[in-house]
Amino acid sequence: MNQDELKILEINGKNYFLIDSLDGNNNTYYFFSENIKNGDICVLKKEQENGESFFVSLDDDKELDYALGLFFNKYGEGSNYLEG
Repeated sequence: MNQDELKILEINGKNYFLIDSLDGNNNTYYFFSENIKNGDICVLKKEQENGESFFVSLDDDKELDYALGLFFNKYGEGSNYLEG
């Protein structure tokens, strides 16, 4: 993950912390968590339109499964990375 990447993203008044970004399938997937100890994870990707970048959610279940697969391949499904 690039050191200059965004570290905190505000969504609906809540701060989500970037825990990792992984490349795959011609996209970069960003993994955010509001509270790393509770194990919840939010997966977004960046899109560009009219020269502006913005985050979008993954609306396709297959793409979400793919992105989560990248994450768990790196950290392992039994990993304590997201456990308190």
